[in-house]
Amino acid sequence: MPVVRYPYKDPKEMSAFKVINEGDGFFKIMEISSKLSKRGQEMLVMLCKLRDKSGNETLYNHYIMYNEYMPDNIYRICEAIGKLDLYRDTGTNTEDLLGSAGRCKIKTDDSDYGKQSKIHRFIAHQNVLEDEPEPEPELIPHDDEVPF
Repeated sequence: MPVVRYPYKDPKEMSAFKVINEGDGFFKIMEISSKLSKRGQEMLVMLCKLRDKSGNETLYNHYIMYNEYMPDNIYRICEAIGKLDLYRDTGTNTEDLLGSAGRCKIKTDDSDYGKQSKIHRFIAHQNVLEDEPEPEPELIPHDDEVPF
C-alpha cells in the first residue's frame, strides 16, 4: 500500500497554499520562526500571505538561510516594506517585520508538494529613499533670441 504524505498539519490548510497568478503582487509577513533545514542548517521561515493583482490570495513559506547571503536577503525585505531605517540604524529584529507588507514579483514553481506560488523577488518600496537628497534639476538658460 503506498504511503500518502500530507505536507500540512491540518487538511484545511491545503487550500491556503494554492497557485495564484504570476507577475506583480503583494506580500504580508504573517509569522516568523526559526527552524533547522533538512541538512541541519538554521534558517528563518517567514509565513507570507501573497496576493496577486486579481485579488487571489495564497500562503507561502519564504526561507532565509543563516549564511553569507542573509544580510542581503534581510536588506531586500526591509527595502520592500519601507523599513530600511531599521536595517541601517538599529539592526533588524524579526518582531519589527511582523505584519509588514510590500510589493513583490510572484512566480509559480514546482515544489515537493506540486506547483506553488512563491516570491520571485521583492520590489523596493517607493518611499525608501526619502532621506536621500533629490538630484538638482538642470537649469536651462532662457534665451529670447532664436538663432535662425
